[in-house]
This record gives sequence, C-alpha cells and structure tokens, in this order.
Amino acid sequence: MKDRMARVNRLLQTTLAGMVPGLVKDPRVQELIVSVAEVRTTPDLRQARVFVSIFGADAEKERAGLEALNQARGFLRGELGRRVRLRHTPELAFERDISQEHAAHIEEVLRDLKHTSPEPREGSAAVADAIRSGRRFLVTAHPGPDGDAVGCMAAALLVLEGLGKEVVAFNPDPVPRRYRFLEGTGRFVDEVPEGTFDVTLVLDTSDSRMFAGALEFGAPDLGTVVVIDHHKTRGDLGDVVLWDSGAASVGVLLHRVFDELGIELSPAVAEALYCSVISDTGSFRYQNTNPDAMRVAAALLEVGVDPWRVSSNLYEERPRQELELLARVLQTLEVSEDGLAASLTVTPEMLEETGTTPDVVDGFINYARGIQGVEVAILFRPRPDAVRVSFRSRGTVDVAAIAERRGGGGHRNAAGCTVPSVSIDLLRSELFAEVTRTLRAEG
Repeated sequence: MKDRMARVNRLLQTTLAGMVPGLVKDPRVQELIVSVAEVRTTPDLRQARVFVSIFGADAEKERAGLEALNQARGFLRGELGRRVRLRHTPELAFERDISQEHAAHIEEVLRDLKHTSPEPREGSAAVADAIRSGRRFLVTAHPGPDGDAVGCMAAALLVLEGLGKEVVAFNPDPVPRRYRFLEGTGRFVDEVPEGTFDVTLVLDTSDSRMFAGALEFGAPDLGTVVVIDHHKTRGDLGDVVLWDSGAASVGVLLHRVFDELGIELSPAVAEALYCSVISDTGSFRYQNTNPDAMRVAAALLEVGVDPWRVSSNLYEERPRQELELLARVLQTLEVSEDGLAASLTVTPEMLEETGTTPDVVDGFINYARGIQGVEVAILFRPRPDAVRVSFRSRGTVDVAAIAERRGGGGHRNAAGCTVPSVSIDLLRSELFAEVTRTLRAEG
C-alpha cells in the first residue's frame, strides 16, 4: 500500500507540475516562479495536499499566489481528472512548501555525515583507474539509444575486450538499424545475465530513472558504477564520474579516457567514436561543435575512419517505409500563432501502418526546427499511458529547462521528458505558450 501511494503521489506531482502555473491564468500566479514540490494524498484518494515552492516573491505576493491557486483548484482538479486515471480525483489544497527553510540545517547535518556518503571520484584519471581494476564489466547507455550512446557502447565494448576484460553490453532497447554497421553492436543484449560485475559503465546519462525496471542501481552485483556523461542535467548515479556539459558528445569524453589508458585505437573503435561525435554535433552543424570536438574528429580520421562510410550508413541508406512514415508525420505539422514553435506527432498507428519501428523517428524533429522563424521544435510520441516529448532549439531557448520542469532533462538545444497521458492538443498549447513566455522574458 505504501509503495502504491508513493507512486500515486509521484504521478500527481509530475502531472500538476506540468499544469502549474501554465494553466492558471490569474496574474497573481503568472508573475511568479512556482514549482510543485510534493503531493500527499489520503489513502482513499479523496484529498490531496499540494506543496508548492514559490521563488523570487515577497510574503505578500506569495500569499496572493497561494490564494489564487486555491481559487483555481476546482478547475485544476477537473483537468487533473482528464490527465490521470484514478478511482477518484482528489480535492486539491495548495500549501506553501516550507522545506527550503530547513535547507541550511539539512546541509549542516549532511556535512556531519559526509563520511557515510563519500563524494564520487571524478575525472578521466579516476575512470581509467576503475577500468584498470575491474575484470567483469557491464556497459550500458540510456534506453532508446542514439548515435552517441550506440557509438560509445560499441567503442567501450571493443576496447575493454582488447584489455582482456569480460564485457556485457546491455541496452533494453534494440540498436537502431542505421547504427548496426558499427562493429560490436551485433553483440548487444537486452537482458542482463546473472552474475556479479566489478564495474558498471553508464554512458550518456547519469539518471537512474532512465533504467526503471531494467537495472536496479544500488545492488551490489553491479559493482562500482562509473558514469561518463555530458548532459546539462546531472543525475544521481556514479561512484566514479566523468561529467562535462561542455563536451560535444560522450565520445569526446571516452576518447579522453582511452588516451589516459594509453590505448592505441583500432579503426573499428575510431569509427564508433566518430559516429558518436557527428551524431551529437549534427555532422558539425550544431552549436555544441567546438575545437575539442574537431580535434577529436581529426584524430579519429588519422586512425583511418572513412567519413563517407559513416555518413552514408547514418543518412543515405533509408528504407522506403521510413520515408512513407515521414510523409505521414509531416502532415501533423502545427505551428504556433507567433511562428516561434512548431510540432510534429508520431503515433503508434503510423508505425504499424508503415511497418516501421520507433528508432527510425530519430531526426524527424529537425524538419520542424528548420521552418523559418521557428525557435523550438517539439515532437510528440504518444504511448498507452504517457506522451514522450522531444525538444530541439535553435539556441535562444533553453529547452532543457522546459523539460526539467516536467521531470526530464537534456541539453540547452536538445532535451526530452515523459508526461503522463494527456491530450496532445492541450499539451501542445501549453508548450507553445511556454516557448512564447520564455522568449518574451529573455527579451
């Protein structure tokens, strides 16, 4: 029962976080920065206390904001009932979250207990040390792996095996067709075999929520958890961490680690790392393309990477069914009234009718971002109980911040989140409005 109520409270918290303040048009709320911190629901689902944090406001504005939220609670309850499926939709009562007032005390207590929760070791040297010390490795990356994730998993698999390690490369989702030309990808598995690992190498994410139901972090059989990531949002994973949000891709960071280990790269490893770099830089077109990425790419070319072989596999070998799907998806194009945001939608029915799989959707969102005047593109992928949302920005809008407010994260120009089941039309309207507000606030 306790676990069920925790899940219900979390569902309500994330759903309300996507509704407040966007759906509350009262100016007393609109002028505030409001975050839904916690929801506590009675076991009979009749009542829910909603604790909100209000930032940058004096006591009078904070009081007025809470009053406005409680005046809107009937409307919000009705909308909540449309978005979540519960036996009863609880009556809402908004309260001020006072947990921040205890933050200083909590930090002091945590400092006193620091010896029981050591800080993770950080940097490429620490990762190299962990690799040297391990014998059996689990290598993984976020579900729905992109070119960065697949390329780095393949490179890590090949290098670790070259060092005489026993390696399992695991991802709960299949390798997208376009990346299967990389050596080693045919040996990725979608289930973790029994046994204990000395090191679990997590690539291109540091968020344990990405692996819900697939991996149980904290279990002793995963050994030392080593994280290599470059996303703006830093998660909760890692006994040893190499994290650099300024790196163009995880392949750039992995190249540092291999250099630290004194590894002479094989052509196959170089090709996998090159796939990582060009995937996350959009073939050196995106704003994250920097001198370090170009230097790494040059070093990989010197090993013998054939750029045309990589590019043709990634971009020039599309099956006819993928283009048929694209034609269907482009018909869903919606552009905001001010022309600043655009969206596309991919439904399960489209995939079924064209005989395609979700992995081929990668890159479709860029058609929306390519419209003149559009600053943010959004791709909706509805599921039975949720909607997966992807964002791409031209750089003016930090879409990671938008995704974070809905429980997701990512980079400034590329991010995503999963929203509990909701009307696509309503969600699109909310996000279009949020893009407009953000751009107006920035000037």
